Amino acid sequence: EILISLVTLSCCGILPLDAVADFASLIQQILFPSQWHDVEASVTAAFFTNQFLLGDEVKTVAIATFKRCTTSEYPTSAFADMITDMWCMHQTDDTGAIASGEAVLQFVKKFS
Repeated sequence: EILISLVTLSCCGILPLDAVADFASLIQQILFPSQWHDVEASVTAAFFTNQFLLGDEVKTVAIATFKRCTTSEYPTSAFADMITDMWCMHQTDDTGAIASGEAVLQFVKKFS
């Protein structure tokens, strides 16, 4: 499914960095007119792939933010920042350490 692919490619650090903002915009354009119950399974599936390595705290915050995008106009720049931050955290050689590290704490504080 397209939404699963868009979310996985962008949030898991697979895309080139210069494509992340465009993908974030496209995801948000899909989410805003949608009902959460129509996209929840796709969004959740993307965060429960083997490619997502940032742990449950980031996953919870990200999914909650995606949900907010279906119920209100979440600022586009903040949404793109969140996805870019997840992309950046996936670029480290030791994502296992990231999942329990300072970067996660900062992410949760910034986007909760």
